[in-house]
Amino acid sequence: MRSAFRSAQAHEFNPVKIANTLRFLERASEYRGLEHKIVKNLLLARYWENPQNAKESRLLKILGLARLEARLRKNTYEHYNLTLERLNESLGTCLK
Repeated sequence: MRSAFRSAQAHEFNPVKIANTLRFLERASEYRGLEHKIVKNLLLARYWENPQNAKESRLLKILGLARLEARLRKNTYEHYNLTLERLNESLGTCLK
């Protein structure tokens, strides 16, 4: 999560969105509700997005499916990022 805040430019920060994001993260830490599940899934998705963490990729290379797997991952994460963008728009947050 730290990298999401460090990668943005200073002019991109919106105080209202930051306040909404902090409130969202506080609610996620208070109890295991919907906010907690969203944050947990965001972190898991970012972890598995890193190709070094995809342990099954070695097996796919052996089977000759590495290109297909890479294309599927790219397409999946494009849709994931669009969904996250829509969530941010609807909640007024800046989750990444």
